[in-house]
Amino acid sequence: MNCVAKIASDTSENAYKLKCSAVFISEGFNTPASFTGILDQLTSPTNSHGCVGDCSSTLAAMNIFKFSSGDNTQAANRQKNNDTAAEAFSYCSSSGVKIYTQISSLFKLGTMLAMVTPSVVAGGSSSTADLQAAVSSLPSADVGNVVITAYQQTCTSLSSSASDSMKQYCSELGTAFSAGATATSIGDCLKGRLADPSYVCP
Repeated sequence: MNCVAKIASDTSENAYKLKCSAVFISEGFNTPASFTGILDQLTSPTNSHGCVGDCSSTLAAMNIFKFSSGDNTQAANRQKNNDTAAEAFSYCSSSGVKIYTQISSLFKLGTMLAMVTPSVVAGGSSSTADLQAAVSSLPSADVGNVVITAYQQTCTSLSSSASDSMKQYCSELGTAFSAGATATSIGDCLKGRLADPSYVCP
């Protein structure tokens, strides 16, 4: 992250690629294997994710794609994790690389959710069911803004050769994006579907 500070004023796509990568490396996500297996969860059967009943495969990926280091009983540390996720999303979504935006959006949503999940706030870890129960605590407008950026940058011109996991995630984002005219209504839709895949957005 000291290296990131040295290129802070560089706003080229290459600089943002470096900044994006640096955040993940600093948090211990430093090999392709850190991501590939988790992305596969987006396309695996949704009844195997440890939810109460059926659940969103995106929610299952969010349970692993999150920044949750440190003492999360402390509000300042929870804020630090959220700030790290926001920083990663900002850098990655400016990099011009779709998969960077996609992964960082999952981390942004996953971290936001983890930091309001009671089991994490109590200092423990979270199950997918824990996250599922905490989805309603997310600020809808913030969720919607992540959806808007991620969908517009990674899904609107999705190649037919894109991975199954990207197609699945884009389908989830697309449902929410198409359901509302505001960030709040878009966020409400995604939250509803994360809690219950059968939820029908207004």
